[in-house]
Amino acid sequence: MFTYTNKFISRIFNFKFLVHAISLALLIGAQTGFSQIPVVTVQLTNPEYDCSREEYCVDAEFLSNEPGTSVFAMNIRFFYDDSILEFVSFSDFQGGYAAMTPNPPYINTSNSAGPAMFNFAGPATFVNGAMQLANPSAPTILLDSVVGTMLFRICFTVDGENVDPQSFCPSIVLDLEADPSNGGYLGGSEGIVITVEDPGPLDSQPSTENVVQFNWMYTGSGTAPFGEPVEEACIAYGSLECAIVLPLSITCRTNNTVIKSTTAGGCGALSYAWTVQGGGATIRSGQGTPQITISVGSAPATVVLMVTDAAGNLAADTEIIRCVARRGAEIITEAVPAEVEWDLNFQRLKDYDIKPKADNNLQQFNLWPNPANETINLSWTSAFDDKIQVQLSNSVGQLVLTDQIAVVTGHNLHVLNVANLPDGSYMLVVQNKLESQVKNVIILRK
Repeated sequence: MFTYTNKFISRIFNFKFLVHAISLALLIGAQTGFSQIPVVTVQLTNPEYDCSREEYCVDAEFLSNEPGTSVFAMNIRFFYDDSILEFVSFSDFQGGYAAMTPNPPYINTSNSAGPAMFNFAGPATFVNGAMQLANPSAPTILLDSVVGTMLFRICFTVDGENVDPQSFCPSIVLDLEADPSNGGYLGGSEGIVITVEDPGPLDSQPSTENVVQFNWMYTGSGTAPFGEPVEEACIAYGSLECAIVLPLSITCRTNNTVIKSTTAGGCGALSYAWTVQGGGATIRSGQGTPQITISVGSAPATVVLMVTDAAGNLAADTEIIRCVARRGAEIITEAVPAEVEWDLNFQRLKDYDIKPKADNNLQQFNLWPNPANETINLSWTSAFDDKIQVQLSNSVGQLVLTDQIAVVTGHNLHVLNVANLPDGSYMLVVQNKLESQVKNVIILRK
């Protein structure tokens, strides 16, 4: 467990702050500028990952039930799972606030305290620092009772080997028990202490502290373990997602169809690589940007988008364009199969045979291993005999491998040889005339 000594109390605040905290605690009920001791709540919010600094940060926000309340000082004390996070610094202090002794903060790690006290998967690290109003002439920051006011940030580096990049929800446990009168989690500790500026004759006065825990909840009756992690404020850490946005209706044989995209996550600048295949469709403009303008033929076409960020994260999406043939305001037909051929005036359709629904093909599509080394195994089931095309593109959209496969009814297995391709992220597209599957593939050789 943690080694707890008097230095964690005696050096939390400077001498002036200690005098205020001790003397004012003895003056509860004495005349101050407040009608009653204000309740000040601290909460951690707005988690985000800064790609440029490779840091995960949260805002420390404050609220008060008393109008006109402003924070004077606070000891910043919390615990986190050391197998996931590593403390970096306090930053972005607002107004006249600044870090104070101990600065840098004391940091102590215990292998057993993580599981025993907080149900962490790894060791618990305890951070013990402080902040105070260092510039009284700065504009006063008053706390609201509903909307939190950010006064500083807490930043960490991330242990990427122990996190889910799609849903990153680390726990940060503020040092105050479920019953605040019990103080903090370490023996003899008052836990988090907050004083507020006094609008009366004194510089500051005590508050009643309250906390909102971050991705962690109290459980039990106030004995160890005191609570457990919960997934509430989650972000996509270092991951990237993209989606193609098609128009609600696309007219066949037109030259001005705009295809847009949306993205989420990612680090730094994004690069876009578009591919349009089949149906007589071609890209007219916009390659390398979030949207393209295409010419549309008379049959379905496949649109593929690959997005890469500055850190090399890759995202991909694919959509099938099914255009509507029109003669003036009249719709001739919709969702035209690839085998349909139009005459130049859209007056009639040539005869064609309609195959079984495309949704019945390319079922249960899987690939393995991923990451791959020398080969990639593809497997799927099909409701009918067919032909499919397999394409592999690199992170900048260049086609590096293509193959055409004869499909049989039932289970299919195909092996791709990637031994000559360099390590990196790739996008695999498997498609027939009406359907496609897109998978991200990593080639990695240790």
